[in-house]
Amino acid sequence: MSFPVLTGTWRQIAAAALSLALSVGSAKSEEAIIAVAANFTHAAEQLIEAFENQGEHKIIMTTGSTGKLFAQITKGAPFDLFLSADRKHPMLLEQQGLIVPGSRFSYAVGRLVILAKPGLEVRELGPSVLDDADFARLAVANPDLAPYGEAALATIAAAGSMEVIGPKLIFAETVGQVYAFVQTSNVELGFVALSQVINSVLPKEPERIWLVPQKFHESIRQDVVLTKRAEGNPAAEAFHEFLRGDMAKEIIVGFGYDFRPADA
Repeated sequence: MSFPVLTGTWRQIAAAALSLALSVGSAKSEEAIIAVAANFTHAAEQLIEAFENQGEHKIIMTTGSTGKLFAQITKGAPFDLFLSADRKHPMLLEQQGLIVPGSRFSYAVGRLVILAKPGLEVRELGPSVLDDADFARLAVANPDLAPYGEAALATIAAAGSMEVIGPKLIFAETVGQVYAFVQTSNVELGFVALSQVINSVLPKEPERIWLVPQKFHESIRQDVVLTKRAEGNPAAEAFHEFLRGDMAKEIIVGFGYDFRPADA
């Protein structure tokens, strides 16, 4: 049995098809999907823009609560990197053998703030705002899903205000939802990340913000990991390495995070 020899136009079509197949494969290898804790959304957007401007790699981002993203990864969600809002969840992934060995390090240390709704001042009140009986609702992120929610409850407890505040608590899934609740005046106060307000509310209405002293809660140290899925993915590996660099550090600090040297 003989087969026709490709000539002329058919050769060109075959060459084009091969070229397309190769380009599609190449595009996939230069693209990474990252899961980002809600508090880090705005910083991650700038990091991605800076990273993509350096080369051809592309980053696709999805955001959510740390707990929910963690659960999705354990169930096989196609994430190449996980930028958590704590150390606990990346360490659990490491213990379960779901990350690239040696890829976990701390990329930021977050700061917690109380944000008041428009027209309400908290700056001069400091921690005494937690004992103010005049407000009806205080929003926090679900502490089972969001480390910032866990830090918020620790702050309330440290201030000795849980008995007063407990009945007034409103729980959201993420600090992003808490921010929305406060900005739309659905609640009077909310615990959010400094990164969410540092370039928006803080420059214009600093009286609406109280920066929670770190003595009120454990350090919000945030870790990143490469998942097993990312092995051999140049885009994922490059972005992971980019997070260690000076450009990334400058962006991260610009959003109100402290920075720690990369370590395990």
